[in-house]
Amino acid sequence: MRVLVDCYDLIRGRGLSTGIFNYAVHLTRALACIAEAHGIEITLICNEQNAEEFSVGASGLHVEVVDQGPRNKIEKVGWDIRRAARALRAFGADTYFSPRGFVPLGIDRYIDDVVITVHDMIPFYYSRHCASALATIENRYVTTRLIQSVKRARLVVTVSECSALAIKSFSGRTEGIEVIHNGVRKLDVAPASSKPHIFAMASALRHKNLDGVVRGYSAYVRLVGESALPLTVCGATLNDCARWTDDHKVLAKVRCLIGVSDEELDQLYASCAAFLFLSRVEGFGFPPLEALQAGASVIASDIPAHREILGTMCEFVDAEDSAAIGLAIAVTVASARRTARTSVDAILAQYSWQNCAQRFLRALKGDLRGVHTPCDARFNSEA
Repeated sequence: MRVLVDCYDLIRGRGLSTGIFNYAVHLTRALACIAEAHGIEITLICNEQNAEEFSVGASGLHVEVVDQGPRNKIEKVGWDIRRAARALRAFGADTYFSPRGFVPLGIDRYIDDVVITVHDMIPFYYSRHCASALATIENRYVTTRLIQSVKRARLVVTVSECSALAIKSFSGRTEGIEVIHNGVRKLDVAPASSKPHIFAMASALRHKNLDGVVRGYSAYVRLVGESALPLTVCGATLNDCARWTDDHKVLAKVRCLIGVSDEELDQLYASCAAFLFLSRVEGFGFPPLEALQAGASVIASDIPAHREILGTMCEFVDAEDSAAIGLAIAVTVASARRTARTSVDAILAQYSWQNCAQRFLRALKGDLRGVHTPCDARFNSEA
C-alpha cells in the first residue's frame, strides 16, 4: 500500500497554524518507524523550504521535492485547484492523505482512496467575524472547500471529540470520522527554581483571544499593584497588545516575542509562575500540555477542547471575564499551585506520537471502523 502525504504548503512560520505544521512533522516521523511493518510505503510531497525538516528523523519515508514552494495565498490556491492533481498523477499512490484537511480538486481522475485530518472547524467561527469583503470571500472559499473535502474523503481523522462533533454539525457527515488524539513533543527541561514572569501564548487572530490575555493581565495588575509579575506574550507584538489597553504602566510590564525556538519556548514554560492559554475555540491545543511537562501552572479558557484534553490538570476560566482571569492569575502566583506530578505524567503519557501513529495506521487500514465510541454527552451539551 503506497500512501502519498501532501505536505507541500506546510512551512514552519508560514500560514496561520503552527499546530498543523507540528502535527504533520511529528506524525510522519512516528509513521516512519512503523510503516514498513504494516506493509505501507509513505511518500511525502514537499517543497525546497520544508523538505529538510520533514526529512529529519524520517528514514523510513520517501521525500519528493516538487519546487521552491508557495510564495503567497494565490500559489497555495493554485496547488489546491490544479497542481496537486498533476503531482499525484506523476508519483502515483493507492491513498492520498492530507494532514491539513483539504482534498485537492481533480484528484478523482487518479485516485479513489482519500484520507484527511481535520483539526477543527475554526473557519466557521470566522464566518461570523470577517472584517472585510475580501476576508468574507476568502472565508467562504475555505469553508466551502473544507466541507467538500470532508464529504469526499473515505476517512476523516480528527484530534478531539469536540472537533468530531463540530465536523458532524457543519458537514452532516456521521460515519467515517475517527478521533485520534495528537501526541505532544517531549520537553527536555526541568522546572526553574525562580518563577519571575507570567507567560501567555496568543496572537492577533481573534480566536486566540489576545484581548482576553491583556485585559485579564491588566485586572491582575490592578488587583495586586506593584508586586505584579511581568507578562511575556509569545506570538504577538507590543502594538497588538496596545490595542487592548491604554494603561502605560501595564504595557511597561509586557514583553512580546515572535518566532522563538523550541528551546527558548521550553525555558519560558519552565520559568513562569502561571501559563495562560485563553483561546475562544480550539481543536486540541498543544501549548498547555507542553507547559504542564515543564512544571507550569496552567490557566486555560473553559471551552470543550480544553475540558476534554486537559481534564483536571489546569485552572479553567471564562475567556471573556477579565476579572476572573486576573483573580486566577493572582491566586495561582500566590499559591504556587501545582497539580500532582504523578497525575500529570499519567495523563501526558496518553498523548504520544507513537500512540497517535499506531492508531492512524489502524484507521488507515480500516481496523478501527465501527470501534469508535459515540461522543460523550458532556461534549454534546457544550458544542
